[in-house]
Amino acid sequence: MRGETNMPTQKESIKKFFFASCRIAISFGALFLVVFMFRSKLHDVGRILLETKLNYLLLAITAYFAGFCIITYRLKIILAVQQIHMSIRNLVSIGLIGLFFNNLLPSSIGGDAVKAYYAYKITGKKLESFSSIFVDRVLGLFTLIGLALLALFFFRSELSNPKITEAVLALSIASFLMFAFFASRRVAKRFKIFSFLIPSEKFREKIRSLYHSVNGYRDHPGAVFAGLGLSFLSQSLFILVNFFLALGLKIHIPVWVFFILIPIVGTVSMAPSLNGLGVREGAYIYLFSHYCSSEEAFALSILNYFILVIFSLAGGLFYLARKLVLVKDIASVDMIDEIAHLEEEKEAEDLKKGEKVL
Repeated sequence: MRGETNMPTQKESIKKFFFASCRIAISFGALFLVVFMFRSKLHDVGRILLETKLNYLLLAITAYFAGFCIITYRLKIILAVQQIHMSIRNLVSIGLIGLFFNNLLPSSIGGDAVKAYYAYKITGKKLESFSSIFVDRVLGLFTLIGLALLALFFFRSELSNPKITEAVLALSIASFLMFAFFASRRVAKRFKIFSFLIPSEKFREKIRSLYHSVNGYRDHPGAVFAGLGLSFLSQSLFILVNFFLALGLKIHIPVWVFFILIPIVGTVSMAPSLNGLGVREGAYIYLFSHYCSSEEAFALSILNYFILVIFSLAGGLFYLARKLVLVKDIASVDMIDEIAHLEEEKEAEDLKKGEKVL
């Protein structure tokens, strides 16, 4: 029964605890390393932060809020494909709650899994909610890398670090292959030769379930292209947030640099950690120190995280106000695992319906 499959075994609990511990260790280890490197310059970083121009900080917060509203509407369009119609108010609240879980709770619960679970709780549609959140995240990733590739096309000759060009091109190729994989079953079949790299048949089945769920969006090109358009607009605003913060810190870097570097920072931040904490700061320092001092780059990363915390705290208030579900109810949610279970449940229901007809 489905209720039984939701109960984590001791082995699964140990596994989840291990991976959560690794993520916490990586984040705080990276953060400690950054702070240790700047131990003699922390007062300089503090001075730079204290001199932040308030008008640019407010402009950055406004740009972030505008970008957040746009991705909220994007999710509304993606959900509508699955016949899920949610109010903007509900979507804003679960989006902020997702930020709260991502940025302020040291747990293994991802913000996307939380949003999917809340969407399911509100609508009663499980598989559709989880697959829609996954598609929404993938669209955001594709457009972020696409913006970096576009900026690279126009300003490649002005880059001082060739490794940045290599990184953007590698991410672009990986992004294109992922898009082709999910969009075309013919292309996906060509990847079957790599199935031996996944020793677990159970995990292979999860990948198949996820694939079939996402592949269905190819029959709705209007919604997909609308989502991509909104993604380009929202991701541009999120990149401009960093540009405005830099101006507030009196750091003068051409805006095109941000369109190349921020997507790399965003991708690096996906490494196993607490939503990139520590890893993200290290990426800021490494990439932006080619265009400003390392102290200024560190200050920029701190200010960017400050904005994330502001919106995450708002999500915490929404979480406390809703009281739809306790943390323990979603502690074992895994996007791929849940989609696989829901696919199995759907097949079982279809089988029962067939038996009744016979």
